[in-house]
Order: sequence, then C-alpha cells, then structure tokens
Amino acid sequence: MRHLLLTGATGLLGNYLLRDLILADIPVAVVVRSSRRMSARQRVETLLSGWEKMLERRLPRPVVLEGDISQPDLGLDGHAIRWASEYCSGMIHNAASLQFHATSDSPEAEPFASNVGGTAHMLEFCRATQIRQLFHVSTAYVAGLRTGRILESDVDVGQKLSNDYEKTKLEAEQMVRAADFLDDVTIFRPGIII
Repeated sequence: MRHLLLTGATGLLGNYLLRDLILADIPVAVVVRSSRRMSARQRVETLLSGWEKMLERRLPRPVVLEGDISQPDLGLDGHAIRWASEYCSGMIHNAASLQFHATSDSPEAEPFASNVGGTAHMLEFCRATQIRQLFHVSTAYVAGLRTGRILESDVDVGQKLSNDYEKTKLEAEQMVRAADFLDDVTIFRPGIII
C-alpha cells in the first residue's frame, strides 16, 4: 500500500491534514521532529488523542518517521529512508516557519532554514526516494504587494515583498516549480488559516 508522506503534521494546518487523510482512509506517514519534552511519536499521539476525544472515535495511527526537514535526508536514518522509498508514492510538504522576519542574515536563521532549506532538503529527498508526486503548501502572499488580477502563473514578476516569510515562500515555490523530476505537482496558496 502506497503512503503519502506528510511534513508539518504537528502544526496548525498539518494536524487538520493528518486528521482528514486518516478519516479518508489514505495511508499516511509523517516526518516529525521530537521536542524538548516529547518524542516525535508522543507528539503525534497527543494530537490524535485530541481528535479522538472530539470525534468520539478511535483513529488509525500513521507511520511516524522521526526527522527534521532542516537536515539533509529530512534528518531520517537509513531504515526510514529505505521505508519511504519503498512505501511512499507522494509527498505533502506542509512544514514551514511562519516567522515574518529573520533574526539574522544567516541562511540557518528562520524562516530561511525551514522554508528554503527545508524545501531544498524535501526536494532532494523526493529525488533520492523516487517520490514523483508533490503537494506543496505555499501562501497567497507570494503575490507580494501587487494588486488587481494576479494569475497563478504569475509567480515571480519582480513584485515587492513585505517580509522574509513571503520572500522564503516565493523562493521555495520557485524551487518546487523547477524540480523537473516530479511528474505531478500541486501548489496550494492559502491566504489565511484560522
């Protein structure tokens, strides 16, 4: 059975995506990093337990791969990489830093590390594992300060951007669009998530 591999599953949008994939009986695996207090598996268990209380039903569990998108190979060990190569047919890249302004000029500073570096690592991982279907969560704010009619195809027309978040999401979207090894790419551009 082929799985979708989801990044950013423990974030605001990601935990809804995870819930909806599970409810739709779509096999899913998640790349989740541990926190100071919880392992990746505990973080996923905590959010699914919350959904189970709300839905008043038991939910199946995804395959949890402990990793970090800011690292090469998504921070996964050899076993997890081989598993993804064998069992994953698509990627939903949802992980992102929502920080508007970088704390430094370093490429390791957020939001650059997650939004640009993480996307580069995700794309290289897809290439290496032969994942050819990608669903990429971008933002409507890649349009920058433009007004009027803006087409989906108008990705970079030299628009003025308001902050580093917009800059990094535009750069990430350009990288996704340039990935010629992908067979099927869908880019989502939500305006605001509440």
